[in-house]
Order: sequence, then structure tokens, then C-alpha cells
Amino acid sequence: MVDSEMFSALRVRGRLEDIARTIAEARVTGDVYASLDAVEHALLAVMDEVAEIAQAVADTQVRVERDSGRLGGWVRRFTPFRSGDAA
Repeated sequence: MVDSEMFSALRVRGRLEDIARTIAEARVTGDVYASLDAVEHALLAVMDEVAEIAQAVADTQVRVERDSGRLGGWVRRFTPFRSGDAA
């Protein structure tokens, strides 16, 4: 993942934590309608962030596939090793 994708993923995590916090506060205060509004806006923002991450990943995959031929195929040769390292 490139830095911008990682940063977007961290923003998504932060927004999800905000949603959880808002729900917890609603349980305490009983202000359900305001909490639902806040959760709705946060979820829409999360959906936008996830769409941006998915597009960035797709763009990266296309670029790697396109560039791997020019790089003498080394990307294809090392892909199994990288996949094994992540497991």
C-alpha cells in the first residue's frame, strides 16, 4: 500500500472509532436522533474513503501489471515471495 492509501485507511479507522464513540454517548445521554444524524454523516464519509482506497488499489494494480513487462518481469517473479511474507 502506498502512503496515501495507508493514510486513508487510518482516517477510516478514526471515523469508525468516532461512530462507536457516538453510539456509546447516545446510550448514556439518550439523545438518539442527534446521534443517528452524526453516525449517518460519519458512515457516508467512511464510504467515500473506502471508495477512494479501492480506486487507488485498482490503479496501483493496473500500474504494476503494465510496468512489470518493462521491468524484465521481476515483479512477477517476486510476487509469490511477497505474498508468503504477509502470511
